[in-house]
Amino acid sequence: MKERPIHLVLLEEELKRKKRVNARFSLRSFAKMIGADPSHLSKILQCDKPLTVNIAKRFIEKSELTETEKSLFWDSFIREREKSFGEKTMGLEELTGQKPQSSEAPLTNETFYIISEPSHWAVLEATRVAQMGNDPEMIANKLGLSVIEVTSAISRMVRCGFLKRTETGVEAEASAYESSKNTTIADTAQALHHKRVMEKAAIALDRVPAEQRAQECATFAIDASKLATAQARIQDFVAQLVRDLGASNASDVYQLSMS
Repeated sequence: MKERPIHLVLLEEELKRKKRVNARFSLRSFAKMIGADPSHLSKILQCDKPLTVNIAKRFIEKSELTETEKSLFWDSFIREREKSFGEKTMGLEELTGQKPQSSEAPLTNETFYIISEPSHWAVLEATRVAQMGNDPEMIANKLGLSVIEVTSAISRMVRCGFLKRTETGVEAEASAYESSKNTTIADTAQALHHKRVMEKAAIALDRVPAEQRAQECATFAIDASKLATAQARIQDFVAQLVRDLGASNASDVYQLSMS
């Protein structure tokens, strides 16, 4: 799992969004829209070339990002430029003419990456399963990941405080469910997380035996004024299920998504 700066994640997600709306929309179309050379844009998305100020500005002008996402984009873009040049570069106001909207510390690339990628939370939960708690190879085999992906995920989660090193390996500060609920997260990272969980759910339909999974769906007319009640009941149900099944003798790792 190669970690990429937040602004490149947002750039690629905008390309994917446009492809979902228009199946004929391509990388070349995207490059034309933001005034970039297609091959150069491809290298930017692969982290082989830096994103230039002019392309970044045109992307923001043409994109459908929310104001929060634009803020995340510029925070990440500015930090990466400072890393590349090794010194303080132009700030947000100099780049865009806009003043920063919040005094809060920007979301780091690592935290964003952990939140948006479901496999990190699966690795965290696997460390709580006695049979494989501190064996990256066993975790990798169980989750369908490489050993490098598992060790990289563990290192990130240690640096961000979700796991801690012990004499016997690593230990979770809290469950994945508790950690994700207690983390101040950007809507964008959370949205990416849910998209990726749903992608995994679609794969599970083909690969996981019916007796080892559960899928339910229903289409029905509702009283929209009760939507908030439904949302609260779903949250309560998930929390209760996590408590009921998350016993100390856990033997497997599952993901539950309700949309």
